[in-house]
Amino acid sequence: MALVKAKLTPMSADTQPRPLEDQAIVVQFNPQSLAVSYAAVGTAGGRNATGSSEGQNVAAQQTSSQGSLRFDLLFDTTQNGEDVRNTTGRIAALLRSGGQNNSTTVRFSWGTFLFYGTITSFNETMDYFSDQGVPLRSSVQLSMNQVDLERNPASAGIGVGLSAGFSAGFSAGVGVSAGVGVSAGVGVSAGVSASAGIGTTPLTLAQSGQSVQGLAASAGLDWKAVASANNIDNPRQLQAGTVLDLNVKK
Repeated sequence: MALVKAKLTPMSADTQPRPLEDQAIVVQFNPQSLAVSYAAVGTAGGRNATGSSEGQNVAAQQTSSQGSLRFDLLFDTTQNGEDVRNTTGRIAALLRSGGQNNSTTVRFSWGTFLFYGTITSFNETMDYFSDQGVPLRSSVQLSMNQVDLERNPASAGIGVGLSAGFSAGFSAGVGVSAGVGVSAGVGVSAGVSASAGIGTTPLTLAQSGQSVQGLAASAGLDWKAVASANNIDNPRQLQAGTVLDLNVKK
């Protein structure tokens, strides 16, 4: 069975938004987990339904739920030497591409998991560079806020609510957390890690179906040494997206 990749697809700004598939951004490596949270928001007061002579208003509490989604993505272009920001920059552009004051509606899809909303924060850390100073690897932290299209038809270009497909289930490995707040402020920040060794040692990212033995053999290395150097207990079960350091003694 082929590996299904997650995608970020901008939605059109029509009264009935549709996914702009030709502008979809396919992730390079699926996220390790997704963090979903909901919070009760909004209150409204209503007049006493009985119309009492005192004319008092009865505070009728009306609440709705606000959903949010957080996840991390990893991008690596060491094989072709291309600036990794050519891809990550497209994601950052979704923060404001809906107009000066509006953010673009984005559909995050991964198998049966669908989430419609706006990207509220984008944080990128570039941690590997070429000899010429071209960033080749980065990790991106994204936060999204849900907006219900059915309750807000006029805001089609701003946000869309959770799809009914959301309740269909989650892909394996998806984590759910409750009560986690997400900042509503929109901002973009980039940082460079100063950890020892990062930026000077190329790393290998495992693909689906690969094993430590296979990766070590292709590099002419002892698989036991590779497993030990990367603290891997079971070299036969290597999760896709695992970062390996093959810079070990032969």
